[in-house]
Amino acid sequence: MPAYVRRYPFILSTTPGSDVLTLCVDEADGVLSDKDGLNFFEEDGTPSDHAKAALDFCRAYHGAVGPTQDFVKALSEKGLLIERQANVAKKDGQNFNLTGFHVVDAEKAQRLSKDELGEWWGKGWLQAITAHQISMLNWGDLAERV
Repeated sequence: MPAYVRRYPFILSTTPGSDVLTLCVDEADGVLSDKDGLNFFEEDGTPSDHAKAALDFCRAYHGAVGPTQDFVKALSEKGLLIERQANVAKKDGQNFNLTGFHVVDAEKAQRLSKDELGEWWGKGWLQAITAHQISMLNWGDLAERV
């Protein structure tokens, strides 16, 4: 499950021009309740272990955003992202269409120069492309679950 989903209902808010991060929670969603026994604060006002865990996860997620944006920007600049759509015929005869997503063009990625390959390997980007290519082999399993 993507980290974006796992961090929910929490998110970090940033203040423009500041390094201050604030842990926010979507109280309207109904995910949280007064009955679950998890408190955000201890009786002395310090953050609970639950709140600390949420904050740590959101910090890690937030810290990965910049490098991820750099990676996607490089993929885009090299023309390696291609738009795709998936059409799934469900067992009940209905069709399910997934549109508006991009994948890495493996053939174009193989044409990166040796210098680019070295740089991308050092940044972990080639490993990410490989993981992406492997994950695309799961489309059949995903379609069966729809």
